[in-house]
Amino acid sequence: MAAIRRAVQWIQNRYKTDYPLLHPGLATDGLSLLVEEIGHLVNASEQGQAEMRQIIDVYLRRIARDPSGKPQLFYPFTRDVRESFVADLPRHIVIDPAVAYGRPVIAGTRIPAAVIAERFAAGDAPEMLAADYDIRLEDVHEAIRIRHDRIAA
Repeated sequence: MAAIRRAVQWIQNRYKTDYPLLHPGLATDGLSLLVEEIGHLVNASEQGQAEMRQIIDVYLRRIARDPSGKPQLFYPFTRDVRESFVADLPRHIVIDPAVAYGRPVIAGTRIPAAVIAERFAAGDAPEMLAADYDIRLEDVHEAIRIRHDRIAA
């Protein structure tokens, strides 16, 4: 928390704002707070250190923003980024603060990924889950994968 407070304070001072977490260029890679500044990424957690854009962009492309630039949706990785060509990584799971209290759900539905994964862990076959929830089999596999990865972590 202390590191986050320092990053927020840095953003507040740098951009002269009372609401640093609403800055339109604010993003995160899961570890640091980043700010887009004139085509460059600046790491607020490191007091303005420049970031390697091509590496961070892989993660930032998983964020859907509204027309004003504010983040709306996040499509978490369900696989190791190093395993796949990034353009091929699926977007079957979404985190939307307005749906299921921001818990991961099957994209386009309100079905929590955890429900699918728990039923699978209880012995239900993926094909049965797909039929029960009227979703694609790939959605079921991604829900199981994200839930399993979170438990393993």
